[in-house]
This record gives sequence, structure tokens and C-alpha cells, in this order.
Amino acid sequence: MKKIIRNLSTDVNGISEWILFFYVVFPLVGFIASLVYLVRKEKVKAQAAACWALLGLVLNVIFYMIFGR
Repeated sequence: MKKIIRNLSTDVNGISEWILFFYVVFPLVGFIASLVYLVRKEKVKAQAAACWALLGLVLNVIFYMIFGR
């Protein structure tokens, strides 16, 4: 992880790399963490948790398409 962060530059092209990093890595981490939390702590069935997490991921993509440009 540290190697990836060190290789990201801060010039104009590097800014797009950082944006891609934050829009891809953080939502995926949140997606996985929410699935684990819902299944283990709340005793929700895995299929229902996956549906809600995918809905959140789709909403994130929609907001990115509207406001991210």
C-alpha cells in the first residue's frame, strides 16, 4: 500500500490518479466493511446485506457521474 501511494505523483496527471484512487479504493473498502458488519453484528442474511450494499454502490456511482465531473 505504501508503495502505491509513493508512486502516485502530484502533477496534473497525478491528480487524476489520486481521484481514481479515492473513488475506487474507499468505496470498495466501505462496501466490504458494510457487508461484514451487517452479516456478523446485525445477523442480517448475506443476500439482503449484499443487496443494500450494491444499492449504496450504485448510488455512489450515480453521484460521481453527476457531481464528479
